[in-house]
Amino acid sequence: MSENNTNEPREPRNMQGLLRFALQQADSSESTASAPLQPINNERIQWFNQVLSSMSVNVAEIMRKSIETLTKTDESDETSAEKIEALEQLMDWVDNMDFANDFYRIGGFSVLRPCLRSQNDSVRSKTAELIAELVQNNPLCQEGAIESNLIEDLVDLLDKDKCDTVKVKALYSLSSLVRGQPAAQKEFSDHDGFSVLLRSMQSEVEKLKVKAAFLVSALCVEQPVLKDLLFKMGFVEQLVGLIQREHDLTHEHLIGALLALVNDNDEAVRECTRPELNLKEALAQRIDLIKEKDEFKEELEYCQKLLDLCFSSNEQEDR
Repeated sequence: MSENNTNEPREPRNMQGLLRFALQQADSSESTASAPLQPINNERIQWFNQVLSSMSVNVAEIMRKSIETLTKTDESDETSAEKIEALEQLMDWVDNMDFANDFYRIGGFSVLRPCLRSQNDSVRSKTAELIAELVQNNPLCQEGAIESNLIEDLVDLLDKDKCDTVKVKALYSLSSLVRGQPAAQKEFSDHDGFSVLLRSMQSEVEKLKVKAAFLVSALCVEQPVLKDLLFKMGFVEQLVGLIQREHDLTHEHLIGALLALVNDNDEAVRECTRPELNLKEALAQRIDLIKEKDEFKEELEYCQKLLDLCFSSNEQEDR
């Protein structure tokens, strides 16, 4: 954008954007209410008419054409580019729940699984991202994803895909799907999703570690009954080992996950106190390392809570 246009309002892309623009203009007019009213010039009128015209589109038709593109079976570069464009276009609309539900009702979910199996990395990652947009806080589309057996493919991508971006988007999609959805959590567990989640936290990919740890924390808070399963799978010991590696930005989330798993879980607390895990000393050292650094304030809080939760009673007994 040129310097002459830096104050020009950003063109709305949909009705929500137009409403936001109108409210901004109303706020602006209130702040300058004492200024004399000026006539709207022809350039502004033309701009506004163009915006309205651009939003007068048949969304259902756009989605149908995109679905038709995504049904193509060849894997040529040209077709893959068309599919990527179709997926991006769908994402422009399905963040609106009504349009997401329309996508489901016109049979859009039938193209998602084949696209997750595309040979093209970008098609797979964009499809996973589209699924995340569709299912987030949307019960109808969550049910559609379960019916379409998308969880199995998403778990497989998270576990085995060679492209890190695909893995990250698959985890994003799974997180949007399983949180707040017991049926999806069961499917996730049935496809060994928690083992894959543990391996994701052991990954060298920072985004995967952070997102996986966040999902563990969220599920422990949301569904405390899952803590017993995660404990039996060895999550406590694995998390304790991970947080004792060389310190990095992922540790805040890993310690947060361990804290969520241990909270109100006596068995997990006892596991943390095993001398061979060396957790008490590790937490003390970590607190000493980060206590003067504001950027690690939340991690410091997690460390102190975990130390108090697991070891304060032992110290009182020693006295």
